Amino acid sequence: SLLVIVLFLTGYFHIIQKDNSKRILYPSTIILGTLAHTVLVLSAIAIIRPVLFGEGAAIFTIIYSIAAANGLIEALIAVLIGTPIILALQQIQKNR
Repeated sequence: SLLVIVLFLTGYFHIIQKDNSKRILYPSTIILGTLAHTVLVLSAIAIIRPVLFGEGAAIFTIIYSIAAANGLIEALIAVLIGTPIILALQQIQKNR
């Protein structure tokens, strides 16, 4: 999963360096927001109920594994749903 994250960040940096960086603004904001939400929720669960994740240093490994597996899928689905909604709302606002 670390390889996927590194490849994603490398591709993201390459796209931002191009002139079309405005097209990537909304999806990247959605991705970062969704991943931050995933990490915060999993961390809060680990603080409130650490028994759910196990004991000791394994908690961080489990949180990372869940965030990497489910968080990336959740972020990509959020981009597929959120970006067209944002673009449609901008079009509606522009037509008013």
